[in-house]
Amino acid sequence: MPLPGNTVDITKFNREAVLPYELRLLDFQTAMQDVYDFFRDVNTLLTKKGLRRLDDMLRPAIMSGVLSDMLTASLASHSRVLTENGIPEANWEREPRPSTRKASRSSDGTGFTSCDLSVRLVLD
Repeated sequence: MPLPGNTVDITKFNREAVLPYELRLLDFQTAMQDVYDFFRDVNTLLTKKGLRRLDDMLRPAIMSGVLSDMLTASLASHSRVLTENGIPEANWEREPRPSTRKASRSSDGTGFTSCDLSVRLVLD
């Protein structure tokens, strides 16, 4: 029997947030739902086999890294212009294309990451 799943509470999003790179609140909602769905699917499989849930097995620092990487990848896949480990094409003329830049890093000087933005959207 599958574990109950979580859904993103969009009423907690800051609708006044100014988002860079043509990001939409829907991009964050979908990225967060992807993570919820992944953990539901994995934890259902683990508990069926008599094992502990993944989030109970991982150390907090590892869990933080996993969540950050998953949100970054998912946000990049749902956004209009971001790519994982890249920058929007519109900025390539203004700055050289870096070889190791996370999709979540802004080149507009805000310094926000996708994880920062999603937390700010939920908490603000």
